[in-house]
Amino acid sequence: MKRLLALALLLAPLAVAGEEEVLSDDWQVVKLSGQESGWAHARVVKRGDIVETTVETEMVMNRGGAEVRMTSKETTEERAEDGAVLRIRSSRNMSNMLVEMDIRFEGTTAILTTKLAGQAREARQEVGQGVVGPYRIERLAAETGLEEGAKFEARTYVADLGGAVDVAVTIGPAEEVELLDGRKEKLVRVETLMKKLGVKPITWADATGKVSKTKISIAGMDMESVSTTEERARKGAATPPAALPDSFANSLLAPLHPIPHPRRVDRATYRIRAKEEMPEFADNRQSVEKEEGGTILLTVARKIPPEGAGRRPLADPPGDLAPCLAASSMVQSDAPEIREIAEKVVAGEADAWNAAKLIERWVHVNVTEKSMGVGFASALEVCRDRKGDCTEHAVLLCALARAAGIPSRVIMGFTCIGNAFGGHAWTEVWVGGEWYALDGTLGHGSADATHITLTRMTMEDAAGPEAMVGLLQGLGNLEIDPVEVVIEGRTLRPATDAGTVEGDRYVSRLWSIAFKCPEGFEFDEPDNRAGMTAEIMQVEGRTAKGTRIEIGIEATDAGVWDMIVSVKGQAFDSCEETEIDGRPALKVAKDDRKGVYVKTDLGVYSFSMQAKGDDAAAVLDALLASVDFDVK
Repeated sequence: MKRLLALALLLAPLAVAGEEEVLSDDWQVVKLSGQESGWAHARVVKRGDIVETTVETEMVMNRGGAEVRMTSKETTEERAEDGAVLRIRSSRNMSNMLVEMDIRFEGTTAILTTKLAGQAREARQEVGQGVVGPYRIERLAAETGLEEGAKFEARTYVADLGGAVDVAVTIGPAEEVELLDGRKEKLVRVETLMKKLGVKPITWADATGKVSKTKISIAGMDMESVSTTEERARKGAATPPAALPDSFANSLLAPLHPIPHPRRVDRATYRIRAKEEMPEFADNRQSVEKEEGGTILLTVARKIPPEGAGRRPLADPPGDLAPCLAASSMVQSDAPEIREIAEKVVAGEADAWNAAKLIERWVHVNVTEKSMGVGFASALEVCRDRKGDCTEHAVLLCALARAAGIPSRVIMGFTCIGNAFGGHAWTEVWVGGEWYALDGTLGHGSADATHITLTRMTMEDAAGPEAMVGLLQGLGNLEIDPVEVVIEGRTLRPATDAGTVEGDRYVSRLWSIAFKCPEGFEFDEPDNRAGMTAEIMQVEGRTAKGTRIEIGIEATDAGVWDMIVSVKGQAFDSCEETEIDGRPALKVAKDDRKGVYVKTDLGVYSFSMQAKGDDAAAVLDALLASVDFDVK
């Protein structure tokens, strides 16, 4: 998800309706969701028969409160005569290691050399005929005269995707466009469709072809770049991360109905609607049934192989599994550090699934800094730094599995946490002829049925843009309505089993909970907003002394209990062990906030309020005394 935002900065220049001069130099301020967050610098130079286009970018993002700073530089050399691409040199830094690529074109073949962590790897890729550079696309746009309705198509190469992409460009009408500082100009709209990817950059140019603004929607977020001076552009990257929109929170998708205890869901059926093209969901975990009106029913199942289904290392693997056992620039399964860890973790374990689970657990425990401040690190970097979020866990698990002789690949899609679906990455391993999912971020020994796959990535250096299609089609494009979930053999329907109010008592089969509303108080239905916890119900009112109280009842993952216990001495002013309905509980207080966390077999429930006085505490105690966690 992070990489897509950096990719957008490289895609946008491809849609530029070009300068008519051989040499151009343009600085742009980059905005993310309306807030300045970086800069881009595009420079075009003609040397003899070669046109050289260099695009540099720097961007800062706020991801869950963590700063992510990404830089890139890409230089394309093309023949001035026909725009044929000869060479692309690129570098990017989305973590602590620089990734460098040198792509040479010979006929219809691209030869990619990738350098990372002191290693250089070479791969070959067929790209087809007629691959042209960005300057040629600028010229094709200029040759239309920017007349409304004019169209053309071209084939170009996107280094960050590692492949050739067909684009269709349409000249639109002239329209008034807002630029920086409230200034407006009448500019010509130029729309570009990157075929198969569904990405649609839009640029606005003046009558001479000079581009003043570019906009692209990707990963559910809007990115803009607007022409300005170098001094003005560079200010964007100096924006404090705290002032930027939270790209993680803004990307969360609330399901139309709540999903109880996502980590415990063994099977789920979702009704999915796509704003545009529907991703290809079907695989051995996911089955699809088409409905009238364009929606689908997607059924996802937790899958665990039969005992003894496969052994490792895999003997005589099928040819199509070769990329899933091979090392690459991002998955360095041949690195001595990674091979040594894999050998220790799975020592003596010949069963492939048992070995893979040992690796999953090792990754979960040993990536100790769970940080959203890493852009997209390779497996070797994660192995050394032991920090990152889901993508870092996924690539390291993938590399260790391959080093242990187990075919593996990285999966990107959605998973549910609390009351939100968010972009997520995990890993699949090939055991006994099928793919099975593991999640190093969670470390549960399998992937629950809220893990919805959008794309499956072998992480080859020359995998091509096709590997990203499902992800681009899914992010910011889907509406998800859980129709049915199965937890420990119980079939629940979120739309009808969420809960009912029976006099002064709330009863929910979905959440396996019931409790009474304290005297003088009333229930207030939750608003179902996207969030990291699922709000079950609110209770609000005033005590006999007139103290206004709101009590929130929420549920979250069972794994949160261990985190609460580990930080209780620092996080709370007081913490008392107790029991609620026979379940272990922690009664906590911090400033004016009071609450109770309860650990059940399904998850962790919290009851919290912000109020002063013994009368407030008595209301919470009365509610807790009525709690029943055995509702079926």
